[in-house]
Amino acid sequence: MAMHAAVLVTAAAATLMASPAILRAQLDHIVVGTRSLEEGMAEFERLTGVTAARGGRHPNRGTENALVSLGGGRYLELIAPRGDAAPAPDLDEMRMLTRLTVIGWAVSVNDIQLARQTMAPVGATLGPDMPGSRVSPSGTTLEWATATLEAPRIATAPFFIHWKPSTPHPSTTSPPGCTLSSMEVHDPAATDLSRALNALRVSGVAIRRGDAHISVRLKCGGRSVILGSR
Repeated sequence: MAMHAAVLVTAAAATLMASPAILRAQLDHIVVGTRSLEEGMAEFERLTGVTAARGGRHPNRGTENALVSLGGGRYLELIAPRGDAAPAPDLDEMRMLTRLTVIGWAVSVNDIQLARQTMAPVGATLGPDMPGSRVSPSGTTLEWATATLEAPRIATAPFFIHWKPSTPHPSTTSPPGCTLSSMEVHDPAATDLSRALNALRVSGVAIRRGDAHISVRLKCGGRSVILGSR
């Protein structure tokens, strides 16, 4: 009897080990640029009535951020050049912004390599994994890896992020007060973008053909706020 039970346990363990990994992907966060974090936080609070919480500095990017949870595993990131950051093309572009401007968005995946394999049959190629981190004001180190869509080239494509298991997701530690009512991404390559996101089963983002533009509508208490890209 004991031997029979052992055989069953061994067989069950082998079945679990042989089970294919399941890819999970969803909208993770929306990146909103501002020329100064203090200015951007003040503008966001004026528009929404919600105070973003400082998230910390990115040590190798010359930026700092503040965050607001959107619920459902999603959040909004206000990002700005640090005052001590050296000139760089991407930072210089942010320094020229005169209003809160959507400059990117991210899709979270539980396995970047599996996402890479899943997107390959539809002609989408992800670049190499790039490690990232920041230290929160409380001293907690957050770590992740990202990959960008290298082909086809799509101006409004998201980047893809995998959070390290030891890192608490920012949507769980950032202040609430806003939810995402809708998000629209317009791009001349809408068909290619839809094909890539459909392969990952990403939902909640409307992809439409048109000039490259991203529009986000937030509901913050009784206020409805629209943020857009350039």
